[in-house]
Amino acid sequence: MFQNNVGLQKLSLRKHMLRDDGCYILMEHLLENNTLKVLDLNANQISFKGCEAISKYLKGENCSLESLHLANNKCADYGAKAIA
Repeated sequence: MFQNNVGLQKLSLRKHMLRDDGCYILMEHLLENNTLKVLDLNANQISFKGCEAISKYLKGENCSLESLHLANNKCADYGAKAIA
C-alpha cells in the first residue's frame, strides 16, 4: 500500500487509538516506503511492543523519516530504549 505511494511525505494518525497491534501493522506496511519524512503517532496508546515495531521500521534500509511524533503514548523508558 505505502510502497506504491511515491508522493507520501507526511502522515498524521494522531488520536486514532492504534495501540500496539495497529502500530505493528502500520510499520510493516511502511517498511518499503522511502518517501515518508514526517510521521505523527501522538496519542495512540502505543507501548513498548509498538515501539519495537517502530524501531524495526527506523532501522530499515528504505526509511527516510526525519521527524517522528510520539507524545502522549505509553512508551516509557523501555519504549524509548527500543527506539534509540
